[in-house]
Amino acid sequence: MSEGLYVSSDDPVISYSYRLTGEEMSDNERHLIARVKFLNNLSEEPRVLACYRGLADGLGISEACLEATTALDSIARALGFDHRGEMFHAEELHEELVQKISDALIVFLEEAIFSRRAAIITRLVALVRDELKQPWSWVVMSLFEHFIRDVFYYLLGWEVPDVFFSIGQAEESQAPTIDLIFGTMPDESAADAAKRLTSLYFDTMRKLVGVETEDSRPKRKHSPIGPKNPNGETMTKYAHWYYLNKVQGVSPYRIAKTEDIDKNLVTYGIRQAETALGYASISMGEKT
Repeated sequence: MSEGLYVSSDDPVISYSYRLTGEEMSDNERHLIARVKFLNNLSEEPRVLACYRGLADGLGISEACLEATTALDSIARALGFDHRGEMFHAEELHEELVQKISDALIVFLEEAIFSRRAAIITRLVALVRDELKQPWSWVVMSLFEHFIRDVFYYLLGWEVPDVFFSIGQAEESQAPTIDLIFGTMPDESAADAAKRLTSLYFDTMRKLVGVETEDSRPKRKHSPIGPKNPNGETMTKYAHWYYLNKVQGVSPYRIAKTEDIDKNLVTYGIRQAETALGYASISMGEKT
């Protein structure tokens, strides 16, 4: 059993954080690219969706959410809204009323979901370890976040921003010296100016977090099969192949035949994605 892939039902995890572990920033960048694609694939994986349904029904979460949304819809209609989600964005509603509704929702979430988090995580551990055959604890907690997001979305009618959830970050370091100046050019259209500003923004962010651009990156020798440091599009493809092979059991030969490419490239890409996905660890925090 992989370390970290266990939580007992009477010892629920109540906090956790991700940490990226690549030796270079480019390793961490590839992890995040591969992770996004892999988790997007998992969000549509039949076994994951079946697990979510089983958790919601088996733990009484579906029934509790139905009662809560019925109550919220009644309040919304009484206040003149077509949908419960509109209440939380309406400027005309008194702030105190919105706060009271929000406080009631927090109490509901604690009783209906977070009080059952140990059972939810334990089931997700079994899913990831025994059914999906994945060794990383961060996958368990990412699916836990995704499950909670689905519940939030159902309750509120709008997607929960990433700011509510922790994401992996590299070690903190001193910010480099950067001078950022932008100005429009004579006879330049707004669209062209926006493109230049967008390009400048991403170039600056790369410098700020220490990620080399393709132009500034030292030229490295590539293997005969594929690049040692694949870019975002390539790593996304590799992560998809990893999902097909390691989760769905599709052979590299069949993937290669479907995409009309060399089987050795598929095998190489799967290994690259597996390495990139491993550049993360998870720390379990306070327990009760």
